[in-house]
Amino acid sequence: LKFPPKVTNGPLVLPKLWDLLPGLQNLQHLDLEKSKIGDKGAEKLADALVTLSSLEILNLSQNCIGDEGVKKLALTFKELPKLHCLSLYSNVISDEGAESLA
Repeated sequence: LKFPPKVTNGPLVLPKLWDLLPGLQNLQHLDLEKSKIGDKGAEKLADALVTLSSLEILNLSQNCIGDEGVKKLALTFKELPKLHCLSLYSNVISDEGAESLA
């Protein structure tokens, strides 16, 4: 599932996505690059990701996700046994946030 970066994406479309994700248990690839998620969106996404046990690839690059958001996501990643590819480049994650991913 990929949302192309357009003006219509971002904070306005994200609530719809949070509602859709729990019904997509077989989803393997989720690309949310440049979706303007931020920390609050990352926290909501983390809650929605718990149901995606088939997820293998997750792209959250260029989303202004900081330490608080990545810490919440890191807890969820432990519940995703098939996740093997995670992209978080060009976010605002410090060493503290990165440590939560270790």
